[in-house]
Amino acid sequence: MCGAAALLLLASCGPKPLDPRGEVNLWAPQEIAELHAAADSFEGLSLNLTIAGESWLTRLKQKKEPPDLIYTDWNWDVAEGFHAGMLLDLSSYFDRMPVTDKIRPIFLRQSIVNPGVKYFLPAAAYSWGLFYNTAILAYYDIQIPESWDGWPGFLEALKGNGVVPIALGASTGWPALGWLSYLDLRLNGSVKHFELLEGSRPFDDPSMTVVYDTFAGWRDKGYFNADASKMNWITSLELVGSGRAACVLMGSFSAPRFANKDHIAFAPVPTAGSAGDSGELAVVEAFLITREAQAPEAALSLAQEYVATGIPRQTRGRYLLSVLELGDAVTAVHEDLTAVQLEIFRSAGFLLPQMDRYLPAQAAYDINRVMARFLNPDFDMSAADLARILKNIRP
Repeated sequence: MCGAAALLLLASCGPKPLDPRGEVNLWAPQEIAELHAAADSFEGLSLNLTIAGESWLTRLKQKKEPPDLIYTDWNWDVAEGFHAGMLLDLSSYFDRMPVTDKIRPIFLRQSIVNPGVKYFLPAAAYSWGLFYNTAILAYYDIQIPESWDGWPGFLEALKGNGVVPIALGASTGWPALGWLSYLDLRLNGSVKHFELLEGSRPFDDPSMTVVYDTFAGWRDKGYFNADASKMNWITSLELVGSGRAACVLMGSFSAPRFANKDHIAFAPVPTAGSAGDSGELAVVEAFLITREAQAPEAALSLAQEYVATGIPRQTRGRYLLSVLELGDAVTAVHEDLTAVQLEIFRSAGFLLPQMDRYLPAQAAYDINRVMARFLNPDFDMSAADLARILKNIRP
């Protein structure tokens, strides 16, 4: 049996179809009804679902009801689990999974731990980008620039008209870290940024000087709201929604948080020229198979059936898109948001996780804390101070 109806629409049975029979222990962040429906479509497949609680990595390390199949987004645990040999290399299974031929190539290149190994099956994704107030920009006849070269002039034009260019709620640090990531992506490129994430390029590398200097310059010129270090990210959305700031950098998951959506639009972060490239921040949710899985083919059968449905989801309140090429028409609730995200995913050269998700928990906490302090004038931190402190946190 090749699978359920959704898979039959994608491809005919191959010479070595997966065997869907067996018991699958699944770890997921929350109840996902479609997974039960997918399990029911296979004869002989039994699904046991664990909802969050202890992390899947902890369960594997302690051999405490370890899962066979994991549904998660990209984070440090994935990298640690891979390097510890806990995750199954799926390379030999991909030609037996018809759904992989329908997945957008950008998502299959998401394997940043080891690009030569396929160790996850992507399911859904959302991108980062700029939410902006269309009424404010129209009133001052200012447009979001398409290229990074136009970005400094955009910020200065808004500031010159008395508008806060960028809303930033950095009390928890990570929204500011998002800008640090994009500055590195645009000024140094995704290859360099990946080296920063995985540790081969230190935070005080000479190529990072322009990143810190630019970010400090934005702070000192007043391109952010003055209380950025004390404001939370939800309030920063309110600044843009009410017209007190022009734009905010955030993942598309935040779209439902805008109280007044009439004057809110979403756009890609302007792309760069020679030095930078089209690397983008994104969250990709995917299935992982543990090396100790008793029925890996049953687990993969369940995973690809779920991916093959290509249905719109709002898992954990996020506006997620299907990773399928077939999913253009109906992949999210908000059509405009969907269209822009599709544009981002089509043009992106590489997708990367936000920086604090690719760090050990303590390092992520410390770096987020430093970013909040950097924006607080009471601490009087320079760009050089930021480089030195971040280097000490992540050598």
